[in-house]
Amino acid sequence: DLGGASGAFVIALAQANARLEGCVFDLPPVRPIAEDYFRSSGLDGRLAFRAGDFWKDPLPAGSDAYSLGYILHDWSTEGGTFLLRKVAAALRPGGLLIVGEGLWEDDRSGPAWIARSDLNMLLAARGRERSARDYREWIEPLGFRIERVQPTSRGKQFIFARRVVS
Repeated sequence: DLGGASGAFVIALAQANARLEGCVFDLPPVRPIAEDYFRSSGLDGRLAFRAGDFWKDPLPAGSDAYSLGYILHDWSTEGGTFLLRKVAAALRPGGLLIVGEGLWEDDRSGPAWIARSDLNMLLAARGRERSARDYREWIEPLGFRIERVQPTSRGKQFIFARRVVS
């Protein structure tokens, strides 16, 4: 989980799949927080923390999947493209990219909380909210094929994309 902070996403995945092993890749000060959550979830043997800066450091190699949860909306298209290219270079063909974000409707008619978040991203970060169509048009030329977009009961959606076999 790139920029995975406390590890909530990888913990949820590991709790749902007893064979899954994973790691959070984030800045060094996050380590004690993530490792505490791993221990309190009883998953510290299956989950690990790797310190690094996804802007500067190589991504952990050998993963079957990489996830970016509420990461891409923080950045401009150029910044996000840089990160997606790093994932594409690290991920084996056929490997999985999971993007978790709140999504605009394709016609930008809502939801209202995404409109508020979009304004926040514009003012507080460098990014913006996007629609599933925006993500498709953005990431497919970078070597991925979107398989599905899965909504959740809390408004977040997960985009599942496979690294195209060259």
